[in-house]
Amino acid sequence: MYGVWFYIWPRWDELMNFKVWCDAAIQIFYSLGPGCGGILNMASYNSFTNNNKIDSILVPLCISATSITAGFVVFSVLGFMSHKTGIPVSSVASGGLGLAFVTYPEAISLLPWANFWAILFFLMLFFVGMSSAFVTIEAIITSICDEFPVLRRHKLFITFFTCCIMWACSTIFTTNSGMYWLTLLDCYSVSTSIVLISLVEVTIVGWTYGAKYFLKDIEFMIKKKVSWLWFISWKFSIPVILIAIFIMTIKTDTDITYDGKTFPKWTIDLGWDCCYVSMACIPLYMGYHLLYIEEGDFIQRIFSSFFPSKHWGPVDENTKLKWIREVKLRQVGGKFVKKRPQEILQLITTV
Repeated sequence: MYGVWFYIWPRWDELMNFKVWCDAAIQIFYSLGPGCGGILNMASYNSFTNNNKIDSILVPLCISATSITAGFVVFSVLGFMSHKTGIPVSSVASGGLGLAFVTYPEAISLLPWANFWAILFFLMLFFVGMSSAFVTIEAIITSICDEFPVLRRHKLFITFFTCCIMWACSTIFTTNSGMYWLTLLDCYSVSTSIVLISLVEVTIVGWTYGAKYFLKDIEFMIKKKVSWLWFISWKFSIPVILIAIFIMTIKTDTDITYDGKTFPKWTIDLGWDCCYVSMACIPLYMGYHLLYIEEGDFIQRIFSSFFPSKHWGPVDENTKLKWIREVKLRQVGGKFVKKRPQEILQLITTV
């Protein structure tokens, strides 16, 4: 109960600490996974009329509720460890990766039937990692197959090849210095770049494609009106918040330590290099698009790149109806089309 009380009792003075807000925002990115492509990938398997508005509300609420519940589990064990060792919970509850791989297993070793609880704990970590890997790998595979449609027939080989590369790269974390590498990449390779990537995405939706058109597309899909608050969020609120988070992430950056050892300067530079690699893909593709995709002189290419292309929405109602009919036909399947043409004709007439 001491650990739970430490967990739920607020420290109001920490609200004035910008780093706390920054860490909280980054944790939301880790939990929800925006900017990584996984959400868009998995959502693409929904039906065309799926209520995405409800999903965008329920998913964050469920994830936040899960995190809060997990906090009770973690801090109850940390409170038990504090009681056994006499060390304050504030000292026991070390943040970062050490909490999951050092502090928590050490606390479990003090419980009755420690081996049983240890097996359950590491099985839980294994399945959490596997479920995250499914989404990550699917995002990579779908991106490759969409960019090069000819490879779709070889999806099994691409999946196997992707898993082999990820396995080979992750073996560095199993070495004696593995925890240091994991801490370094955890601090630098994702936190800053994912905020920038999400900022670029919401800017494209809100300003390049247009929040007004995006709102109409969603209303067409769910057959309901959508509040203007969503328009304000996509257009103004979210970009401003993400810019503030991005600036705070860089400004509050400090030297990282693990097990009482401060990382040398060259490792910090390496961490930032890993961060720059993912962010550099954005300007590189922008340059490629301006040079090889857009038409006209340089000024015209820059100007046209700020607007949707002619063969991409928003589309008129006739085109939308034609597209819906094609979707319905694909959903029914080829065999159904050949054997039961009357039902297909009735379906198209209804649409």
